[in-house]
Amino acid sequence: MWMRSRRAISRAAFTLLVAWAGNVTVYAQTVNPNVVEFLPPADHSQVSRYDLAFYTLTAGDPFLTVNIGKPTPQLDGLIRVDLTRTLTSWPEPNVISAARVISVASGASNASLHSNSFVFQCDFSLSSTGQSFSASGGSSTVSLTTQSYCSWKATSSSSWITVSTAGGTGSATVGYSVAPHTSTTNRTGTVTVAGLTYTVTQAAAATSPSPVAPNAPPTVTITRPSAGSTINGRQVKIDASASDSDGSIASVAFYVDDKLVGTSSKAPYSIQWSPDTNGTYTFKALATDNLGATAWSPPVTATVR
Repeated sequence: MWMRSRRAISRAAFTLLVAWAGNVTVYAQTVNPNVVEFLPPADHSQVSRYDLAFYTLTAGDPFLTVNIGKPTPQLDGLIRVDLTRTLTSWPEPNVISAARVISVASGASNASLHSNSFVFQCDFSLSSTGQSFSASGGSSTVSLTTQSYCSWKATSSSSWITVSTAGGTGSATVGYSVAPHTSTTNRTGTVTVAGLTYTVTQAAAATSPSPVAPNAPPTVTITRPSAGSTINGRQVKIDASASDSDGSIASVAFYVDDKLVGTSSKAPYSIQWSPDTNGTYTFKALATDNLGATAWSPPVTATVR
């Protein structure tokens, strides 16, 4: 039985140290190892291969054994194996384990002592913390980075967000889609990937403008002189009554025989007019409301003496 041993020398982080029987040093527990190193036995030349066996600390039998071939010792005499290239399946995360190297020769085999204990832990990170969408919705992805042995799930907290990648092992791209939004308020939902929160916000649907009622024209009536009346004197007072059902009156213009003779912008609407000669005249008024709509009054004919 080979009796070679190795003193505890701190090589690098993420290293499993394996010793053969002899003076054994207890090494510190390692988190997420990616290298195993060991001193081969004296008759390394007679070894046909080495197996790497993984154990939980309370179990007698390995739960995983991997043929690592027969690597060549490095200049310092140690054999080092890159676990990331060797293992196609990994020990379960968060379980304290140890490893042994088993030398296999013709008709015989021998196992090293247990390595320092180790535990695989999962580190998860997302490429972004969230994304915003317009009311029309759409689809997108977020990248998850983790160790190759780490499994994860992806779920949506909202019915309007559909996750197309429900879970997996190792790093991955998680796809999701966002349904169109018809409400007039913004909304927010989340996707949980490997326990990490990814926030999705969506803008409100555009609101249709409320229909605007057409502007009703004003109404206006000549109240003085009255139709068919006779007016004596050189000063003629012309009065009008005007109103607007959906606004206000901006002005009332007075016309005699289709000629503008005065304007009033404040009720009561009235002007004084001096005719050049006696005769029969036609009086009209044009009202304008606050939005620019106009309306004529019915004509009134009166005689001036």
